[in-house]
Amino acid sequence: MSVAPEFSSSERFMPNDIVTEDSAAKHFVELHGDKIRYCHSHGKWFHWNGFYWEINDTTLAFHFARELARQLAENEDDRRRYKIEATSFAGGVERFAKADPKVAVTMKYWNSDPWLLGTPGGTVDLRSGLVRPASPEDGITKVTSVTPDTSGCPRWLRFLAETTGNDGELIRFLQQWCGYSRASMRWFSCTAPAATASRCFSTPSRRS
Repeated sequence: MSVAPEFSSSERFMPNDIVTEDSAAKHFVELHGDKIRYCHSHGKWFHWNGFYWEINDTTLAFHFARELARQLAENEDDRRRYKIEATSFAGGVERFAKADPKVAVTMKYWNSDPWLLGTPGGTVDLRSGLVRPASPEDGITKVTSVTPDTSGCPRWLRFLAETTGNDGELIRFLQQWCGYSRASMRWFSCTAPAATASRCFSTPSRRS
């Protein structure tokens, strides 16, 4: 004996259901929910550009609602078409959509994983150093200006090998220290052993 599937009240539809701002907002989220978010902390819409979330200041969500209203009005009579294509209808669709759990977020949604670094070429997992395709689910809004160069840094590695006598532990320490110095804005210099005394380097200091 088969059992009919259960649906929540929000999933039930009546035959010949009329077009309302609420039903249009549901279509709106189905169409665009993968690439827009409304942040209630900022009071702004965010748009996914393929690499990170950016604030949209050109009323893109209202434009999407306007396009949807135009499509929904195609098979309506003149009276209904006039109402659906009105500015107030598109604005109502946008307001309903702002409250939809699929697109409604707060500040806690953004940049929640401190180990993920956004770049123009993908997301770097700082725990592994690997670059992976950017995902909207990561909630990244901050990105670097350049993409990591995966070809390596042979000149830098050769310099470290020469100045440390190819000491693996010391090389790792210097690499980590360089990263920490950039983050904490601290400065230090290093001079090589006597055999390579002409080789030295220093981390640049940054002062606010």
